[in-house]
Amino acid sequence: MDNYAYRMADDSILKVGGFDLDDKQYNIYVRLKDGTEVLYNPEEWRYNTLLFESSNTDILTVDKYGHLHANIVEETIDVNVTVKSADDNSDNPKTCVFKVTVVPSEYILIGYNKIDDIDFMSPSDPDLCEYSARKNTFEVSNFFRGQYMWVLSPKRIHYIKSIDDNEEKVAELSSGFRVPMIDYGKKHNYFCYRSVAPIQIDTPTRIKIIFE
Repeated sequence: MDNYAYRMADDSILKVGGFDLDDKQYNIYVRLKDGTEVLYNPEEWRYNTLLFESSNTDILTVDKYGHLHANIVEETIDVNVTVKSADDNSDNPKTCVFKVTVVPSEYILIGYNKIDDIDFMSPSDPDLCEYSARKNTFEVSNFFRGQYMWVLSPKRIHYIKSIDDNEEKVAELSSGFRVPMIDYGKKHNYFCYRSVAPIQIDTPTRIKIIFE
């Protein structure tokens, strides 16, 4: 099971035998001493007890049955889960490790790219990061010249503003966008917004997004 990876929404539970966001079944296989491989079933398990350990219990906990419990997150976070036998007290116990990616159940995509045409922009672009739509203030940085800021949202945005350090003064253009941004259409069920001009490099951009 090593190198397996699963994706699950925050504030949800993924039970052993269930399916993750990519429709991948979450299963655990245990190899016995005689070499036999057995599918772990927490309801009818008659072999050694398994112990589950999360690398970040603030984000993901695992109960005694192996069911995954994801807490609310504001951005996508990876957590490693280690499984071992409770009866293996050796100095080098046999373990398996798999990754669980917890994503906001409702998220927007924000990132920088030299692409300036929506026809060539995709929600799967690796330069876009997932952020929870439960929050409305974001800080993103651009490290390369000539890149536009893109915001892809599953729901229409009322306005996007940049905010200064004290978060009190909000600068805004008459258009309603300060970065400045333009409504650039809809694609793959996302409302796509792009900065009018490339964003200055090495300067964190703090933006506030208000949804309709």
